[in-house]
Amino acid sequence: MCNNEKFLLTILETSDVHGYVLPINYSDNSYVNCGLAALSTIITKERAINQNTLLIDNGDMLQGTALTYFHAKISDNIPNPMIQSMNLMGYDVAVIGNHEFNYGRDYLDNAYRRRHGY
Repeated sequence: MCNNEKFLLTILETSDVHGYVLPINYSDNSYVNCGLAALSTIITKERAINQNTLLIDNGDMLQGTALTYFHAKISDNIPNPMIQSMNLMGYDVAVIGNHEFNYGRDYLDNAYRRRHGY
């Protein structure tokens, strides 16, 4: 039996977030027009419009700010702020970008295991 029912699929994609959660430069606290916190509001609104929404990251999430450097090099015994943010936002898919390897394969493997709390 063939089901010809149609539905609307919304695909939202982020790319090259590079460690920005808040819209600030973590080095000097100046404003920058990026960050997952601001995107979260937009994504929540889009999901309210259409429950059939996929959220995909296109890579280069785990590296790029003082926040991610601090986590990777100084205090990696606490939860990864980028993975926590992605989990809270409900990402469905994430692609591994070239900068995901900047802190080494062990760091990347640990981040991958923390996705959805595994």
